[in-house]
Amino acid sequence: MVPPTLNLHHPDEDAEGLNLVARVARPQKMRYALSNGFGFGGVNASLLLKRWE
Repeated sequence: MVPPTLNLHHPDEDAEGLNLVARVARPQKMRYALSNGFGFGGVNASLLLKRWE
């Protein structure tokens, strides 16, 4: 599943042609997923997940 991007009501015209997910989640088989977390004071982390085969 690909979750929607919050508050994406009027994408910029420069984003035309990109496969954006707005309003409703979309079923999708994915091989990799990246989760980024950002906090105050420079506390940042990324987690890369790969489908188990």
